[in-house]
Amino acid sequence: MNVFTLVVFLYNVGVAYFQQCTVRTLRVDADKTGARYINGNTYITFSNIGPNACFNECIRRTKCRSFSYNSITRRCDINKMSSNSETDFVDETNCVYVDMTQYRGDSFYDPCPGSDSCVEGEVCQTLKEDTKICVKDMKDTDFRRIDLVVGKTCGQSSTNGFTCNYAIDGNLDTFSHTAHTDFSDGVNYGTSKPYWWVDLGNTYKVRRVDVYNRLEAGHRLHNLDVTAGKSLSVMSLCDHYKGRAQNGEQVILVCMQPIEARYVKLQIMEENTADNFLQLAEVKVYE
Repeated sequence: MNVFTLVVFLYNVGVAYFQQCTVRTLRVDADKTGARYINGNTYITFSNIGPNACFNECIRRTKCRSFSYNSITRRCDINKMSSNSETDFVDETNCVYVDMTQYRGDSFYDPCPGSDSCVEGEVCQTLKEDTKICVKDMKDTDFRRIDLVVGKTCGQSSTNGFTCNYAIDGNLDTFSHTAHTDFSDGVNYGTSKPYWWVDLGNTYKVRRVDVYNRLEAGHRLHNLDVTAGKSLSVMSLCDHYKGRAQNGEQVILVCMQPIEARYVKLQIMEENTADNFLQLAEVKVYE
């Protein structure tokens, strides 16, 4: 066997192994393999997630009746219907289909079974000490969202010439940026615990904040507190993002419960000023 043949052989073995292992890591048996459910019943699609993550995204949503998962593209389609009719499927290599009926309500699989089950349009969320709550499903495309920050007043703890309004201008190529204070031994220095805030103009029940990360140096977004309140001096924690984020990543933060608020604040809780900057391509706030 020459070197080229050996390389091709090893490549094919590797691909086969990847495909086999990716499907076999699914925690339940697929109802169909090599097929994808169609008929317009997909209402959420997740990208670049694993098969068990796809299962978990579905089981946490009462509305989800089935899912299709492609192990190569890592696409997860969440469906609001299930079917066993062959006419409802198309052939798709490396795709599996799972009907959730047998797992729904089983506490081994379902985090919010029985009397604790969520209603359609909600998602089961696990808190500290394994406490479960149902919150509004902000990924549900059947839910109409209105961004509350458009045209509103904002501020930030400091500036590097890129002011706070760049985070609410609707342009992902621009970004707000807190101050640069020093450069030493190849390290850029910012400020301690930098923050950004927006005045919504009226009081709303804030449920979700979407943060679109800068297209470069995205690792700086980490250890982020998102708070909301009726004044900047009295704020409640909506959610925390540990990070670090990727370049251009959309980080979705969902409040454990709606917060009546006029102000929303984002703050990196890191005190060390080395490479510590809050830089936001876009921020969107939803009820």
